[in-house]
Amino acid sequence: MFESLLPSLKDASVMEEILVPDIVTVVASLRPKRTDELSVRIRRMMALLGRYVGESGSADLQLASLRSLMTTPGSCMLDSHTGTSLLADIIAKLLPEAQKKVLAELMKASQIKQSWIVASEGRRLGECLQWCAREMATLVINPNIDHADMLACLQLLYLRSFFTVTIPNKSIPFCTVLNADVQPSYYKCVLDTFMKSVSKLLTVNIKGVSRLSQLNGHMDLMFSLLQYGQLLLTSPGHLKLTNPPDGLQIEEEWGQLVQVVSEIDIKRKGEERLSGSHAFELLYFHTALQLLIEPDIALETLQDLHVCYKRSCKKRKLLTKEDGPAWIEVVTELLLSLMFKGSAMSRSVANIVMATLAEHVTPQALQLIVEALQQSSLTSEDGVVGVEESMDSDMEDDMDTSEQQLEEGSSSEEEEEDGDDEEDSGVEEESLSVPEELKANVKAALGEAAVIEGEDNSEQEDVEVSDSEMMQLDSMLAAAFRSMKRGKQVDKDKQRQLHTFKIRVLDLVDMLIKHHPTPSLLTMIVLPLVDRVVGGIRNQDEQTLANRAHNTLMLLCKVKKLEPEEGSSSDRLLEVLQLLIQFAAKVSLPDLVTDVTKCCILVIKTILQQPSVSPLKTRATAAQNTPSTVRGIDQVVSMVRDAVFALLNSKKAHCPAPLLHTLLQRFTKLFWPLTKNILATLESQDCKVFMKSQCANFLLLMINKQTVSELEAERWSEFVASWKTSATKVLAAVNEGDLKKSFVEEVLSVCIRVHQLQPDTEVLDEDVLERLHSQRSHLSQTSRAHLNKLMPDLTVEERRVKKGKKKEAKTWD
Repeated sequence: MFESLLPSLKDASVMEEILVPDIVTVVASLRPKRTDELSVRIRRMMALLGRYVGESGSADLQLASLRSLMTTPGSCMLDSHTGTSLLADIIAKLLPEAQKKVLAELMKASQIKQSWIVASEGRRLGECLQWCAREMATLVINPNIDHADMLACLQLLYLRSFFTVTIPNKSIPFCTVLNADVQPSYYKCVLDTFMKSVSKLLTVNIKGVSRLSQLNGHMDLMFSLLQYGQLLLTSPGHLKLTNPPDGLQIEEEWGQLVQVVSEIDIKRKGEERLSGSHAFELLYFHTALQLLIEPDIALETLQDLHVCYKRSCKKRKLLTKEDGPAWIEVVTELLLSLMFKGSAMSRSVANIVMATLAEHVTPQALQLIVEALQQSSLTSEDGVVGVEESMDSDMEDDMDTSEQQLEEGSSSEEEEEDGDDEEDSGVEEESLSVPEELKANVKAALGEAAVIEGEDNSEQEDVEVSDSEMMQLDSMLAAAFRSMKRGKQVDKDKQRQLHTFKIRVLDLVDMLIKHHPTPSLLTMIVLPLVDRVVGGIRNQDEQTLANRAHNTLMLLCKVKKLEPEEGSSSDRLLEVLQLLIQFAAKVSLPDLVTDVTKCCILVIKTILQQPSVSPLKTRATAAQNTPSTVRGIDQVVSMVRDAVFALLNSKKAHCPAPLLHTLLQRFTKLFWPLTKNILATLESQDCKVFMKSQCANFLLLMINKQTVSELEAERWSEFVASWKTSATKVLAAVNEGDLKKSFVEEVLSVCIRVHQLQPDTEVLDEDVLERLHSQRSHLSQTSRAHLNKLMPDLTVEERRVKKGKKKEAKTWD
């Protein structure tokens, strides 16, 4: 019935007259946890009302509905009181005209001015003001709100977050005394709301607007807000900081900050692309906000920023004469410290700055990121300080720590299998380390009953303990062991915190991959990423970090071409390729083999794209066009040759066959010289039949139309002649007694491939074909089909006789 009534409520005045006396009264009596039939019907009615008003297309109707729902007996807290989302649904679908009016009313309510949203004498004024702040944050990021309204809203939230008005001042916007007894939770809510609003404005994407225009708009907004903060700080007679720093005067630093940002802002407005001006201005904005929250840390950061900005403006020749780390290294450390913070805004700023300064990142700066990913523990509980200190002192041995732990773990398992005699000898007691704090707690709990280590206790008399004393000892011992449990929980929390930090560091790596991937980035980050992926396989607690590292690794492997880098060399790329191949020899999981294969492909492509390589013209031949003058080409071919023959010689630690299959198929022209070695192995009497099948499979993957078109005619003709000789020799040695169906099928498959690419060429001698024809009943169906194509003169009657005899023999059996 209510649903059929809604279409008749198109007039705003009618809607307001009906909602006030009837619907709101019913809705206000609803409570969140009620599940009776009446409550369910009321919630259904509210959902219909919210959808209808939101989709009505009338701003007046939307405003009338909100005004009615918030007027007594209704309230702006209606959603929380009833456990519904009626107000939220309507506000989310407001038309632009209605949005501006609602935002104006919210700002009035936040200043305790007359408004239909909040009654100033309400019993829950603090909760209503918090609701107003959250809704202001929702509307301020809407693209329909113009710059002036957006700035006014942020100014109000900014003032309420950091300042307290003591004396009103009409010349300062929103400088009015909050004449209400508001709880401290309101100011915390406003601060969180303000920071989230700024963060969302920084990351929001508007359709049809370039990222540069969006970022410039955000910079203009923040610069106006920075000037507003300067106005507030220079009016001490009217305002004071809500949380003033102890013994620190930030007014002078703030003035210097505004002066520097003003200079950067002029440069930024003249830039036609994202540049260092955007990055430094954004860092200064973030530091300015932190100056009001954590002044002691922000002051140190501000000094570093001043130095980094001055150095970034100098010419590179002058920078080499200065002592100290490069400015990009200091900025990278700062971004890593921002990633450790719990603020979403700090992480957003770090990601944008890294994307903007990606082309300036040096291998030394990359090393800081790699060390953060390889960090094994936090040396301090003080957040960023702990991370930065551990980078300087404890990072160098982190890579070897995990391997040593694995070796120690395996050796300890072997010792446990030797028997129970070692338990009596004290080996197991020595392997367990008891914390000194636990020892002290237990000793204090036992008192006189405690046994002192290192003393002969055989002559000591037993201490008699009463039942009451024993009960007291039990409680004290329980407390001692509970403290040990709490210590383990703290360690788990620290480890979880470290994993979260590493996941955030991977966001910085993603920014570098997306905006400026270089050979240095590839060589320095690919192995740590693979190590993080393997860590998730070994330890279930690291699975989330492993999945995130895998995503970054796949993003890196999808890069089509790396940016040219001054002073780049193939030596490090060759070293990384060798390490990847060696690592693949120890891998058994198919998914991990696939990941390593993609990494190898990217490394080889990068080697081929080094400066000594001629430009590759087409996408189809990009991976195959490899002149003989390429630096490092011989080493690449040698590595893959060694891996191929390690597999063919059945060595224990050999590269997986799928990886070699992919490389040979992807870079056929590069590895074409290996065909001679493969043919020689195919003819070898010492090689097993299974490995000969692998040789034929390698050749089958390497032979295709593209290979024939790219190879010189002389090289292709030479291979065809060599293949005919090898195949004839191998098949001639096959007899009916030890015929291997799969091996013959692989060899005939290569023969068919060569025959298809060059039909007028004879790929096998006639006597070999005749011999195989005589043994066709022992061949596989695929081999017989290949044989028929190679022997076109074979009549249909002969084939039918052969098939008939085979069927008759089966029936007779």
